[in-house]
Amino acid sequence: MDYLLLEEENGYREYPVIDGKVVGITDNSIKYEKAFDWQQRSDGKNVYLISGDARYFKRDDKIFISGQAADINIDGLQAKIFLSGNCLSVTGYKNLWKNGKRVSPEIAYTEYRCKVETGDEFLIDKLFLTILEKDIEVRSNEEDIDTILPYRNALVVNEEEFPHYRRSPRLIKRVSKEKVAIEKAPEMERAPKGSIIQLILPPFVMLLITVAISILMKRGLYVVISITATVMGMITSIIKFFTDRKERKEKNQKIKTNYEKYLLKKRKELNNLKKQEMDA
Repeated sequence: MDYLLLEEENGYREYPVIDGKVVGITDNSIKYEKAFDWQQRSDGKNVYLISGDARYFKRDDKIFISGQAADINIDGLQAKIFLSGNCLSVTGYKNLWKNGKRVSPEIAYTEYRCKVETGDEFLIDKLFLTILEKDIEVRSNEEDIDTILPYRNALVVNEEEFPHYRRSPRLIKRVSKEKVAIEKAPEMERAPKGSIIQLILPPFVMLLITVAISILMKRGLYVVISITATVMGMITSIIKFFTDRKERKEKNQKIKTNYEKYLLKKRKELNNLKKQEMDA
């Protein structure tokens, strides 16, 4: 199946493409011409088409992917990708995305390292790489792929018994009707209405009135006490305003981080269910 990636802030959203039509989006202005290449739209957003059949390779101890002189050569790919066990290293890339999130541009072109897990997806320039339990799934322009490694089917015969095997009884599998519920994003804590000016303006006006009264009525000690109390109240209000704003920002960031982790967990769950459905 083909997929269209629509760039969003710090990430992208994935939509299936069936019979040339993008499913799940009503924007008819989305057009794409070339697969495995970011294309800019008139509104400034970018789209990326993943097309063609996936190719599967066994996850050996070490796999090197690049434009030339590699285990898997992809013509025009500048990045150098090393997969060793559960460790991935990427250098020389221009664009790098992991599980739909863009790697910070500040570290582009430098070495990127991370631990990989089953279900992780990487978009590295013109390569879409998926980490499976025993294999890796590679998607790019078919005419650009050249490799010394043998291809593997999605369903692989037990290598120890190949080419001799025993035919097992026929199993009739059913597509699971299990539904996956995805909770909506929790609401962020909103800042209270009113600015800091509205907070300190009333006591400031009272301070001016007190000073004016002190000048006219010459009540020195009383005025000093009143001014001190008013100033202390203003300082306390200002400190509380900035403290509350900092705590609210930290709390909202924690909510956002936890929800992104939740979505990643659900994505892996959906990926496993998709694989089971394809097997059925």
